[in-house]
Amino acid sequence: MKYVFVAVLFIIAILIAIPCFIVTKRLIGDISIMIKGKRYIGTCTSKSGIKNSVHRVEWTDSDGVKNIGLFSVTTFRKTPFQLKVYSVDNDPNKANLGFRSLGYYAVIVILFDFTFFALVLGAIPEILSYI
Repeated sequence: MKYVFVAVLFIIAILIAIPCFIVTKRLIGDISIMIKGKRYIGTCTSKSGIKNSVHRVEWTDSDGVKNIGLFSVTTFRKTPFQLKVYSVDNDPNKANLGFRSLGYYAVIVILFDFTFFALVLGAIPEILSYI
């Protein structure tokens, strides 16, 4: 029975590790976009999703091209309102909303990372010490 419990803990650790690494990679990518990118002023034209957590933002880049991006952040203002948009190489796929995006992913990274490391460094060694 103990070995089954340890096997289940290892499977849970693997299932937590996958989104942990994906979200951490996304956070590091957002930090590099903010550091390397140019800042533009965009307008949030609409919000959708659960509790309005996806924002549709339009901005015009330095080449005069109008870009549209969907960003997962939470704000409480009514649309339309202005936001800072950071973009690398005027690519809407390499854009974020600066600290708003970083804050959104930082909370998720902290939750996943703490859960993963508590499981790997705390629960699993504790269970293995009793076996």
